[in-house]
Amino acid sequence: RHAVAGFAGTLRALHDGLQPLQPLAEGRHMGQADGCHRESPRRRCADDRQLDRARSSARLRCQKKSGFRCVGHSRGGLTTKIHARVDAQGRPVKLLISPGNDHDITAAEALLEGLEPRTIVLADKGYDADSVRSCIRAQGAIPNIPNRSTRKRKYRWKKALYRERNRVERFFNKLKNFRRIGTRYDKLGANFFAFIQLASIRIFLRSIESTP
Repeated sequence: RHAVAGFAGTLRALHDGLQPLQPLAEGRHMGQADGCHRESPRRRCADDRQLDRARSSARLRCQKKSGFRCVGHSRGGLTTKIHARVDAQGRPVKLLISPGNDHDITAAEALLEGLEPRTIVLADKGYDADSVRSCIRAQGAIPNIPNRSTRKRKYRWKKALYRERNRVERFFNKLKNFRRIGTRYDKLGANFFAFIQLASIRIFLRSIESTP
């Protein structure tokens, strides 16, 4: 069974954890966090302080755009949303990030890529959409998603199976125990996602060690 909840790409091999943060996250995120260094136009914004007329700082007008931050306005302020897909043991399979104001469904198709046939996908009501259900069934998997109260056509789902979705919530709880993840210190989304990947690798290895 797979559980999803509402960040890009599958987890890399263990030896890739020694790579720099930018290459680790490059191309594995939502948005354009390419991490490319851009030369700042300092010559165009040169400020002569000997001028008689005072004016605002030139640095404010020529801020360097170093990359995509992947943040958006939500109820909690400026936030970044982490999307995760875990297996039946609660181990991370796929991760994505998006700005906090994006709906979960916007990352659903990318998160659900590569499902095995006859896999039962457990997700909350945020993923109750015809497009998401079609994406799951097209891969030969079975959606087990509760119906929203506004849905006219109701689908059957098993409450006993849905209880297993708590495994993805446990994963998020373990992920947020890492202080750098719970309190984002990184400016760029690529750097933030790289640390999420490293923390997820550690969680994955711990779960393997604890398995009898």
